[in-house]
Amino acid sequence: MLKAKKRSLDPMADELLVKAANDNTKLSWDMHEENLPHCGFGEMGLCCTKCMQGPCRIDPFGNNADRGSCGRDAAVIAAENLSLQFLSGLSSASEELKDVEILKESQNLHSYLNGGMNLDAEEVLQKTFDHVEKVYSKLDLSSENNIITNKFDLNKKKVVISGKISDQTVNMLKEQEDVEVYSLLNEYYYEDVKPLTNYGSQEFIVMSGFPDLIVFGSGCAKPSLLELADKYDVDYVYESDLSEFDLNDVESSGYMEIDYLDFDLKNDYEDKLSEADKIALVAGCNNVKYSQDNRLKKLTEHLLNSGYTVLTSGCAAMGLNKYFSEDDEIYYLGSCNNTTAFGEIAEKYADSKKVVAVFPELSQMKAFSQAAYLAKKSVKTYVMSKSFIPPYSEFKDIINNTNPALRIKTEGYKLEQISGILD
Repeated sequence: MLKAKKRSLDPMADELLVKAANDNTKLSWDMHEENLPHCGFGEMGLCCTKCMQGPCRIDPFGNNADRGSCGRDAAVIAAENLSLQFLSGLSSASEELKDVEILKESQNLHSYLNGGMNLDAEEVLQKTFDHVEKVYSKLDLSSENNIITNKFDLNKKKVVISGKISDQTVNMLKEQEDVEVYSLLNEYYYEDVKPLTNYGSQEFIVMSGFPDLIVFGSGCAKPSLLELADKYDVDYVYESDLSEFDLNDVESSGYMEIDYLDFDLKNDYEDKLSEADKIALVAGCNNVKYSQDNRLKKLTEHLLNSGYTVLTSGCAAMGLNKYFSEDDEIYYLGSCNNTTAFGEIAEKYADSKKVVAVFPELSQMKAFSQAAYLAKKSVKTYVMSKSFIPPYSEFKDIINNTNPALRIKTEGYKLEQISGILD
């Protein structure tokens, strides 16, 4: 039980972590522990595998290699690794845009990173941050409705979609009379489709037996879900194969509830923001390095006690819904895909209020690129998770010169540190 508390605050954790142990089922926490200790070079972004002459790594203490086989130094290796993380996080937004100019810029950046132009570290990051800003600025978020429905029928077949699913597929599923559609995480907005949980709890949803069928698209589902679904007899199919799948073959598990299924956070924030003195966005994922939801919950408690009006999106919103209610000054901004909409809010109130964004348990690169975008829009943006960058003052200067409002650190931010900063 103590181990369960250390791993997660989720109300489902106590029972299901014990179940996993009894079933000899490995979950993310077990796989994380098997990977320890992490590579010290990797933690500082000083590994390079861009060609077959490596892998190369730079000695952070200056006693051995100070360059890779091709001549890249520590700053360039770290900058290129960081750039690739942001570009990876941009992939779904770039795909949604279908913009030829954006595609060409992305290809050019990748060619730079592969050594085509041999740019210095600062220019690599400057081009990357400019590209991040351009992509998210072009993204049309007007169709998102920041409402999560609490209307659902638990007696129907429970089809859970994961990741980006086409509107055509979602509508086809919703049209089935005996089917209720849910989304596993709060990645994208689907009208009248209820998200179930946040990133760190997705394994619990599968283990609980709640889904009768999971339809996978591209997104933040963990690869371990496939093995869990097989083990706990949960049917699944990729969206691309759904046309060959007979929904009549899916059996309903009958009425089943899970914790925190109702969503209770408010969404009528516009009048409240105009009255507030301080505004904070709490966004991002969970990160298995930290007790799930602990930083998220405690940070939000501190923000509320410090007089902030809190907006939240994506998986962070689903997490906060477990521990807070409509009585708290927490407002729902939308899905993860809508996180960057906070940039417009921040711009509106930048001259009259204190405005910050905090990602307390960030793990996925999509959220990392969103944080970079908000910082480019001059929002002081804190990524509390450890970032894969060298601890050199010179590299910190490069980050500050290219994206001054982005707050990332090799060692991350502890709760007490961030609390003092945000007071």
